[in-house]
Amino acid sequence: MKLEEISLNEYEEFINSLGIKNTLIRMNNRSYIGIKENNKIIGVDMIGTAKRKTFGKYAYYSAIGPIFNKDDKEIIDFYINNIKEYVKNHDGYVFILGEDIAKKYNLEKEYPITRHYKLMKIFESIR
Repeated sequence: MKLEEISLNEYEEFINSLGIKNTLIRMNNRSYIGIKENNKIIGVDMIGTAKRKTFGKYAYYSAIGPIFNKDDKEIIDFYINNIKEYVKNHDGYVFILGEDIAKKYNLEKEYPITRHYKLMKIFESIR
């Protein structure tokens, strides 16, 4: 498996292949991420970036959350481990995933939820 940036067309094709209606939302500074296995996309995410740097680094967030073609802990673990590297390699210091997404993939126990902000930081700060 590998994680890489994909085009908007690839993102939409994957979403449509699963029968999901339009997931595109208005978001500035977005990238489309694909998880590929044997050059076939098996998961996608739309990643947003804060417009301004904080201490020279960006905050990244997943507005909709990752979408996989099957519920598979191996794919989820691969995504979590590799999105950390993606964020780190793109001047990021944190990646934020919404609380509803955490529930969808049963991540609440593994990663603490910051209820005050209604967001869950699934990664420690990336330095």
